[in-house]
Amino acid sequence: MPNPPSSRTLARVPELVVRLQRLGHAARLVDRTERRRVPERVGATAFDLLEGMVDVIERRGRARQHLVVRLRVEDGMLIVSVQSTAAPGSQDPVLRGDPEEPRARARVEALGGDLTGLPTAGHGWIWIARLPLAPPAPDGVPGAAAG
Repeated sequence: MPNPPSSRTLARVPELVVRLQRLGHAARLVDRTERRRVPERVGATAFDLLEGMVDVIERRGRARQHLVVRLRVEDGMLIVSVQSTAAPGSQDPVLRGDPEEPRARARVEALGGDLTGLPTAGHGWIWIARLPLAPPAPDGVPGAAAG
């Protein structure tokens, strides 16, 4: 069951990291945001994306992983990423192709952002979402409607 909108905030991202740790993963959070600069709708979308990734890892993540969740504000965008590297003696599952991916991509694109998933060295992966802090203008240019 999804969390109510008021509870879907960047302030709750540490709870998602704790959830990953309870699943047996070595997870940590690098938060370089100033939450007061992140609009509620953007923070809620970021939380939803991260919660969805934790769900995928719980469902498909059989091996212990080293996971880093990163949040930062840069050039008018909230950058949210989750990166995995293999833990000693384990191999990471490939998370690409999950049924949640198209829904997550649609939510990000609705805000004028983009979502990228890439493999990394050592059977790892990284997912990066770029979410504009300002809504897209009617012409579809991200962040152009700020004012």
